[in-house]
Amino acid sequence: MHGIINIDKPLGITSMDVVRKIRQATGVRKVGHGGTLDPMASGVIPVGIGNATRILEYIVLYDKSYIAHIYLGESTDTFDSEGHIVNTNGTPPNNSDMIDKTLNEFRGEIMQTPPPYSAIKKNGTRLYELARRGQDTYIDPRKAMVHELKIRKYSPPILELFVRCGKGFYVRSLANDLGITLGCGGYIKNLRRTSVGKFDITNSITLPKALITIENGDTSDIIQPMGMCLNNFKRVDLSAEETNMIRNGQKIPYKEIYITPGEPLAAAFEPKGALAAIIMFEDNSCEWKPVKVFL
Repeated sequence: MHGIINIDKPLGITSMDVVRKIRQATGVRKVGHGGTLDPMASGVIPVGIGNATRILEYIVLYDKSYIAHIYLGESTDTFDSEGHIVNTNGTPPNNSDMIDKTLNEFRGEIMQTPPPYSAIKKNGTRLYELARRGQDTYIDPRKAMVHELKIRKYSPPILELFVRCGKGFYVRSLANDLGITLGCGGYIKNLRRTSVGKFDITNSITLPKALITIENGDTSDIIQPMGMCLNNFKRVDLSAEETNMIRNGQKIPYKEIYITPGEPLAAAFEPKGALAAIIMFEDNSCEWKPVKVFL
């Protein structure tokens, strides 16, 4: 049982709660997830089983999309509805025109400061632990990429946004920063992740249904093979001889595919079509070196 289940996480539980439930249902020890969702957020969370846990580090790099409901007019200490209101700053705009112009400041490559209640570590301690102790949680702003940022609906004080962003972007910080820029404050009222790379909400499965499916032994219907989950990787098709070399940890001669500078990794497939390994191109020897072998 090696592959990824596209789970639609419900509200009120952590990402690790999902992992624990899938681990218990499958009886497989190696289970992990490809991107944390807060308990107050729902939506897509890819859950890796067996060898697929070894490709989750690539899946978390995929672009993600969200539907965010932002409450304008107040701020909280957590930047979402689970926190305490710390400011009632002002009246939100009465129409979306001003908001849309302001959103230009948050499109493209931006600098963003992570929320004080987040899992990022500062001097070895997670920020949310420091925040709970009342200690300093400031961390330097980081580069983040926002590919799309659109207003779906605005019924004051609730602003509904569609966000498609890169790794490391915090929608909670967007809500807080937008509220500051508008002069009225803002926090996340509701958040739903609609995609992680190719994993879309339209082809996800709810956690209860996934657990029932696993219990009934129909896992082939919901578990996506590892090779299908690396669609953004370049593909290298191996011969039987090259497959054996990779299996034994040996390098194989260069196979002509275009290598993007800074992206030397490719997905290698054995003759029957299964994912054999993640391989890395080495310029100095013009060979492919196995990085992760799944045979």
